[in-house]
Amino acid sequence: MLKELKTSYRTNATREIEHRIEALKNLSKGFEEMKDELCEGIEKDLGRGAFYGYISEIHLIKVEIQHTIDHLKTWMKETVVDTPVIVGPGKSFIQAEPLGVICVMAAWNYPYYTLMGPASQVIAAGNCCILKPSELSPNCSNAITKLCKKYLDPKYYKVIEGKAEVSKKLTSMRFDMIVFTGST
Repeated sequence: MLKELKTSYRTNATREIEHRIEALKNLSKGFEEMKDELCEGIEKDLGRGAFYGYISEIHLIKVEIQHTIDHLKTWMKETVVDTPVIVGPGKSFIQAEPLGVICVMAAWNYPYYTLMGPASQVIAAGNCCILKPSELSPNCSNAITKLCKKYLDPKYYKVIEGKAEVSKKLTSMRFDMIVFTGST
């Protein structure tokens, strides 16, 4: 999976703003269309009611995604900085660049937000990613895996489920960054 994502990343498709926005919109659409199934996972795994699950995770993710979409063009603009006289008449600027392939690993207690909050930012930044839901909330893991497989392009974004051995293996691999929310 990692090798495939590195190859996909090198195509530069994820750098395009249109690609990023489309992926974020698809993700938001998935959260809306699958909200009942996602809330059911929260009820089964965590004993939280559907309303609380929706407000504390699904709604927050959708709001964050929309905020990201609304501001992404501004965030992607070059920042002009002073050019040293010795380099003149050149121009200097800072251009944000994606890192490559990122692994995002979630915590069990907020299984959607700790996975998809960072994942939406990884996508917005133009990266590819592997998503690892927590094995300690299996119904949520199954639901979010289904959502990602249905609404995200597997050429650039993949989900892997599994127990601690999978997490150990992932952390030993050569990702460009690992985002992890949880304990030791």
